[in-house]
This record gives sequence, C-alpha cells and structure tokens, in this order.
Amino acid sequence: MGKEVLTVAEAAELLSCHENTIRREIKRGKLKAAKVGNDWRISLADLEQYWIAIGGSQLFKKEWISPIRIEAVRQYLNEHFEDCEIADRYDFDRMAQTFRLNCEKHWYLVTVSEEFLDDTPETQISSKLNSFLLAEIMSRNPGVRVVVTNKSLRTEILAN
Repeated sequence: MGKEVLTVAEAAELLSCHENTIRREIKRGKLKAAKVGNDWRISLADLEQYWIAIGGSQLFKKEWISPIRIEAVRQYLNEHFEDCEIADRYDFDRMAQTFRLNCEKHWYLVTVSEEFLDDTPETQISSKLNSFLLAEIMSRNPGVRVVVTNKSLRTEILAN
C-alpha cells in the first residue's frame, strides 16, 4: 500500500467519527500525527495502529484502495471528460475500482486494477494514464469497458 498520509478530515471519515475526535486523540498523544501548517497529517499505518489499540479490527484489508489514489483517477477523468457525471465503486470480482462516466450522448466504463492503484503513487497516476492514452481510447470506444493494469490497458466489449 505504501506510506500514505491523510488529513484529519480523511482520517475521521475512515473511522466514521468527528474531526474533533481525531484532533483530541492527537493532542492526548494516543494517535501519532505531524503538524503541517495549521492542521495535522496522519499516516495510514499510524491510524490503523491507533484503531487496533482502541479495539477496532484491521482497517485496511486487501480490497481497500487509497481514497487519495481513487481521487487522482477521478481528477484525471474530470479533466478529460468535463461534462460527464462520474460514479465509482469497488469491484470485488475484478479486484479493481470501476468508474462509470455518464455523458450527454455516451457512457464510459473504466476499471482500474488494484495493482495499478497500489503500485502507482498518486502524483504519477495522471501521467501514467496519459502514457496509456486512456482518454483517447475511451473517446473512440464509448460503451465499452477499458481496463487499466500496471503495464497496459485493454478494451472489453460489454454484452447489451
């Protein structure tokens, strides 16, 4: 998964609690964090360690994908398909995050492998998707699934 860092808001969302709870636990010294500007940053490893210490179960199972990396894919898609609504969900069968873009005349389906999201730093996701020519391939193939893996992408014809 790599060393990921979350804001207080992101950590609170993952633990389904209020942001003030996260700040309070940091001030008490129960949750490790680093001060950046006026706010705190918490590593995923420290957040999970804290969660387990207070009686929670393992947070980050294999099917969990970094919301930061999912957002990086979403930003790439928004930049290239501005007029489309984007919805995403985790596809357990494919072990991937699937994005559906609903546009005025077409729809697109992009499935990004867990391996790609685990291995590609969020700062490199856009450039790697560009190197695969994802937006161009999607534009030429509405109504098909485009699958992104670590090394390439492929299209799949979907049954009607």
